[in-house]
Amino acid sequence: MYRKISKALLLLLCLISPRVLWALATDKEQPIAIEADSLDIDDKEGISTYRGNVRVTQGTILVLAEVVTVYSKERELQQVVAVGTPASFRQEVEGEDGEIRAQGDVVNYYPATDRIVLSGGAHLWRGKNEFLGNRIEYDSLQDIVKASAAESGEQRVKVIIQPESANGQETRKKAAEGVPSP
Repeated sequence: MYRKISKALLLLLCLISPRVLWALATDKEQPIAIEADSLDIDDKEGISTYRGNVRVTQGTILVLAEVVTVYSKERELQQVVAVGTPASFRQEVEGEDGEIRAQGDVVNYYPATDRIVLSGGAHLWRGKNEFLGNRIEYDSLQDIVKASAAESGEQRVKVIIQPESANGQETRKKAAEGVPSP
């Protein structure tokens, strides 16, 4: 029953949140830089594993973890798996919220689809709002958040929504009426 309520609450939050967040398009055009204490590359399989204080950057994207495994196919980045206690992801976004931050024991980032899947103590910040759960999926292209509790029921889904400022409401009202903002 709690899962149904949690899913309905998240759907409602997505519907009432008119702010759409878009990752910066220029991030994918930037080079990827990875720093670590050690590295193993299997170029034939398209897998590279970085260990020890790993830092991955690409434009405004920042991934921090103890171990990061990068999967590529034909030299195209497919997936980044970051493992830590916790591992973290951050990216600036266009719009008034400024950035997306995420952390969990495992952070899976799919750059082709701008999707993040967090598991184990998952925590996602979208601007000032927060989503917590055992597992969180965030699709920034569709602006969809899905969260679930642990199978044991020990950790439930939690959402924290900050009230909008009067200025933000007025700006959206003017935009809806076709009035340019100052």
